[in-house]
Amino acid sequence: MVFALALGTGLSALLGATALYGQLAAAIAAAVGPRLLLHVLGKPVAAGSVMIVPLVAVSALLGLGAVVYSKLPWYSLLVLALIPALARVPIPASMPRLLQTVVSVLIISVPAALAIFLTWQETGAPPI
Repeated sequence: MVFALALGTGLSALLGATALYGQLAAAIAAAVGPRLLLHVLGKPVAAGSVMIVPLVAVSALLGLGAVVYSKLPWYSLLVLALIPALARVPIPASMPRLLQTVVSVLIISVPAALAIFLTWQETGAPPI
């Protein structure tokens, strides 16, 4: 959940013309990526509220900062707010762990991709 939220916030903020907020959110996604990889490899790391709540709060604040101080459209954050709800979609326990992880990442990546697309439509392509 944190991976998709931070990645969606980071890429949306980068397209919204605020490089600092985008880099900070992308760094959160890069920090959570190894935990996701460990989960796929069969060595799950318990991620309770000690990890999830601060990272979600920081990602949300970075998104709000990008809305206030840049051209990130506010409705992109509404789409990103669907990610925690979609993270609760039940996945059958009979599936292999790799398939469970891939399916859950695909489900929660849909709002992140939609937020990035909406930001791109609003702000246009980034300058080279």
